[in-house]
Amino acid sequence: MIINRFISTYLLLSLLSLITGLGALVVAWWVKKELWAGQPIEEQHELEKKIYLVLTLIGLGFAVRLILVPLWFLTLQSMIASVPGAMCLYGVHQIRSPISWISTGLKILLPFIYGFWLVMDHLDRKVESHPFRETKLVFLFPLGLIMLVESSLDLRFLFTVPPRQVSCCTSFFDAPPDVIPEIFTQTSWLWVKIWFILTLLISGAGAVLYFFKKKGPARKTKTPAENRPVAVIQLVVVMAALASFFLALHTKISPLFLHLPFHHCIFCLWQEVWDAPLFTFLILIGYWSFATYSGITFLKKYNEVGYNIKNSMTRLLGWSTGCLTIGMTVLIFHIILI
Repeated sequence: MIINRFISTYLLLSLLSLITGLGALVVAWWVKKELWAGQPIEEQHELEKKIYLVLTLIGLGFAVRLILVPLWFLTLQSMIASVPGAMCLYGVHQIRSPISWISTGLKILLPFIYGFWLVMDHLDRKVESHPFRETKLVFLFPLGLIMLVESSLDLRFLFTVPPRQVSCCTSFFDAPPDVIPEIFTQTSWLWVKIWFILTLLISGAGAVLYFFKKKGPARKTKTPAENRPVAVIQLVVVMAALASFFLALHTKISPLFLHLPFHHCIFCLWQEVWDAPLFTFLILIGYWSFATYSGITFLKKYNEVGYNIKNSMTRLLGWSTGCLTIGMTVLIFHIILI
């Protein structure tokens, strides 16, 4: 086992979130048993008051998981010097594959879910009628289970990782196995173009929606049934843009920025190019903001539950458009300078 200050800090926070995840599972089971046991609405509301503090602690646990995302990559980065043969995070992942790869994949996907729950909880507390009360409580059990799985994988990796010899990232990315289709490995502008078009659609849609909700005339509110098909399409586009973004980084942007035509390593890109983590972070925040807006739209007819919620939803669109615009500008400006 490798020990340093980053690993110690990560283990401490991860154990804290693991305990919180266990609490989330217990509370979810209790709420499922009591809240939907045929009780009157008034008693259900009283029950939620009793678990208000617990929900706050669970929200804190989800917030800790968000903090652990950048700390996870910093922790892996700190281990490079202790792993013979490792030149970047790829080598560290090879020590305990596939657990390490699964944990890293979860660090990219789960913040979308944790952040969505935190926003939903925030919006629910702003309105006296608590429009998202039942939904956020239903989400507790699967989210608590996911947190347990993620924390367990992290702890298993960090507690059992041996400082053994590993292969360099060039052994895989510069000469990928034949089983991987060429469309995912060739140095091509294809995925960059697909990513740019999809992201432009998202940022454009966010800007138009922001304008109409901020300054446009009042319009008839759609029902949830009318909102949901559009929200589903928006979520599908965001997921497609997210996938194409990482493929664009892998197939073209990494070798272009690293000045190595056949080196498709995103980890080396983030390690060697100072603004790569910046535009990656901004673009991911932009995707998350738009996905959260779409998810809330899918769940509720938010225009009818309070002015505060409408303002918060509008701010999500502003964050999405702003972060995507800045992130794309930084990336495109860097490409132009090469």
